[in-house]
Amino acid sequence: MLGVEDKIWEILMEPMHFYLMIGIFSVLMLLQYMGPVKDFLFSEKWKWLIAPINVVLSSVGIFALKLTGAETIGLKLVIMVLISAVVTLTYEAVAKPLIEALKKRLIKQGG
Repeated sequence: MLGVEDKIWEILMEPMHFYLMIGIFSVLMLLQYMGPVKDFLFSEKWKWLIAPINVVLSSVGIFALKLTGAETIGLKLVIMVLISAVVTLTYEAVAKPLIEALKKRLIKQGG
């Protein structure tokens, strides 16, 4: 019998859901490297918008692009929230510190 963690892992590793997570993460990375958008969206004042952007992108992927095999609205909503949470946490906990460390290292080597 599968536990909750196993079921969540199974949902996240379905190919369409995995590709959706990669796509949302890629959009965030692209936004981070666009000059005016980066200065606004990733500032201390407005960084709270990253999570709602994840939810919107996830809902577009799940409902408009139909990147899920789920049949019911309830399951689609659970998948949407799950994907949004995973992408937001991955960005905040892994990608953001990694990018900052790489920037410091590149500046240190260049200067």
